[in-house]
Amino acid sequence: MARYGSSYYGSSYYGATPKLAHSVEPMSLTVLSFTTAFISWQSPTGNFSRIRLVRNQNGFSEHAEDGVIVWEEYATEGEVSRSSFTDGVDNPLSISMTSGKTIYYTMFLFTSGKVWVKAGQISDVVPGNHDTQTKFINVLPRVFTSKEQSPFAEADTNSALYAFIDGFSFTLEEFLTYIDVLRPSHSRFETPASIVESETTHFGLIYEPNLPTRNQKKLIREAVYMYGRKGTSLGLGTYVESVTGFAPTITASENLLLSPQDSTFYNSTGNWTATNATLSSTDVQLPESGDNVIDTVYSCQIVATGSGTMSLGSSSPITLGVPVKGDTEYTYSAQVKSPTSAGNITLAVQWYDHQGTSISTDTSTTIGANNTWQQKSYTITSPENAYYVVLKVNYSASGTYFVDQVCMQTGATATYDEARAVDIFLNSNKVNYIKNPSFEDNTTDFWTLDGSATISQEATVSDKVYSGTASALIEATGEWSYTTDDIPVISGNYYTFSAYIKTDEIVTVTFIGKDSLGNSTGHEETTTFSAQADWARITVTDLIDAVNEPDVAYYSVSFSGDAGDFYLDCIQFELTPVATDYFDGSLPSSFGAIWESTADNSVTHMYYNKDIKLQRLGQTLVDWLPMNTWWRVRTYAGLVYDNLTV
Repeated sequence: MARYGSSYYGSSYYGATPKLAHSVEPMSLTVLSFTTAFISWQSPTGNFSRIRLVRNQNGFSEHAEDGVIVWEEYATEGEVSRSSFTDGVDNPLSISMTSGKTIYYTMFLFTSGKVWVKAGQISDVVPGNHDTQTKFINVLPRVFTSKEQSPFAEADTNSALYAFIDGFSFTLEEFLTYIDVLRPSHSRFETPASIVESETTHFGLIYEPNLPTRNQKKLIREAVYMYGRKGTSLGLGTYVESVTGFAPTITASENLLLSPQDSTFYNSTGNWTATNATLSSTDVQLPESGDNVIDTVYSCQIVATGSGTMSLGSSSPITLGVPVKGDTEYTYSAQVKSPTSAGNITLAVQWYDHQGTSISTDTSTTIGANNTWQQKSYTITSPENAYYVVLKVNYSASGTYFVDQVCMQTGATATYDEARAVDIFLNSNKVNYIKNPSFEDNTTDFWTLDGSATISQEATVSDKVYSGTASALIEATGEWSYTTDDIPVISGNYYTFSAYIKTDEIVTVTFIGKDSLGNSTGHEETTTFSAQADWARITVTDLIDAVNEPDVAYYSVSFSGDAGDFYLDCIQFELTPVATDYFDGSLPSSFGAIWESTADNSVTHMYYNKDIKLQRLGQTLVDWLPMNTWWRVRTYAGLVYDNLTV
């Protein structure tokens, strides 16, 4: 129910209250032609400073830049000039809509929290042109449709009859288009959002209503591919990217043990056996955790009645031992603890051929009993005919011993990882490569000031964009330059630099190309901007020519000018041909922007709606991995989930 006028009854409007804290609903949409649509909305609610209408023809926009921005306006005390918009008429220079597809409109408001939030959405089908109007006219006698009233004359397209038939034909075009979009298609681009749920169920997938429509369509599109490669890195990577929209880098653990329980003793001692001892999984002792440790609770306790051996796979080297290659360097490592009241520990390996026949045994040096956790590693080269290896932990006397983080890997370096674990690193949607973009801590880190000028932090900031509480103020008495540290770039790509400035003087922005050694390549692109009495955004885009400039490996970007006062804030350098909305890692975490390391002094990565996406990913990964496979999901902010914490 709509709100009626502006009258109050008690403390609220007559009618239904808005669904959202920031809302323009109810919205309405009327498709007027093959290229125009009329959208209307209620007065926005909530505290906001900007309003933006975004069009997308693949699904409702996930964020405020996801699609074509058809209209945007700065609000004045919460008031905007429009409550309706005709797309295709009021924005003649914008990218036009495509007929024969569903059209989705989403309204966003820029809130006091300095982020864009959804305030409403609506969709309809834009009819495709099947030329039904001409077909209607052609079935009528030409004496009725021609201006000359002749059976041989052409139909009059300016007649009242032609216009009258247009209404019927356009409705038929809509019906025909509904049939078109309901037809099976591999891409699913044209699939209406209303039937995504049923299509998801048809493919045996779980409907994900909280994910963007685009992601749901991709899951459907890739379903057959994922099922055919289920349990492989290709199938897993496709699923991860379909759910999140973040391109994954998937790495399998280098630990060759057959199960996580063999390496970390999580609730089990795995396939280990022992002589003159009892083995148990315990939480009473645990070594320090490394970066790749998932199980931080359990270790193996050996209660020995005399000297003996704890071994992995000795009863059946072929099925329980560790597969290896001949004449290859391996490192066997483990965390061990031998109380002073017990004996010493040694690590040993026994090699077997393809028939499971013992070849030889190698033994490490002795690990002294000092009642502290010690990582012992032992590097050996396998015999030429080795196919399997049995790992051993020897103890010299009765007592209680502890073992954890057992690893067998190629090479001479001991780097522990859980056996058979899968590491999923998620790459961001976009990156701001400026490491000190809004000068919240200082104005010197990753920037260099030269010339006749001083620089300081200033509390004057733009209210048009998230900018914290500080900007940089350059007070110049003559020529000056303010230059970024070198930024890694890749030739053959467009890069865009943007900044908010406020000054009564002219400002110049220069791109400086450098080679891998940091030396200038001679590439310089200079753009001059006129005075900006109020905060305004300037942008510069440059293409690094892969043919003529293959040696460009770094860019530095420099501001410069003459005498005067110059305010700078919200600096951004990104791999894109156009400037996107400013972002840094201090935005609310729900927005998805994170610092790569130190806040306000590192690169910023954007993961749109990561909280919802990653939570759902963590809950469903088990369906796309082999049984008893341990995993980690990481971003540039570090570990997000693993199989024991999700």
